[in-house]
Amino acid sequence: DVYHAMCSDRVYQKAKSPYVVVEQLVQDSFGKLDPSIVHTFVDGITQFAVGTLVELSDGTIGKIVFTDKKHPTRPMVETGGHIVNLAESRHVSIVKV
Repeated sequence: DVYHAMCSDRVYQKAKSPYVVVEQLVQDSFGKLDPSIVHTFVDGITQFAVGTLVELSDGTIGKIVFTDKKHPTRPMVETGGHIVNLAESRHVSIVKV
């Protein structure tokens, strides 16, 4: 329910990127949410991402080519013939799926 609410447009806030929302859920699993439920949810929702087209915060469009289980919200994205590893490029994030 929290995930859906944060990914949906609301009167009081615009929808957030699913990846930004998942990162927030992971942060909230340290005190606010049950860590085992969050971990199971994150594993399930990020398994289906390979091949998904995304827009990055720098405006480029790319395709998810690999998701590391250690960093499920920071996949590798192919854009313009280059691979961007979002786990290493922390200044870039997925803003739209």
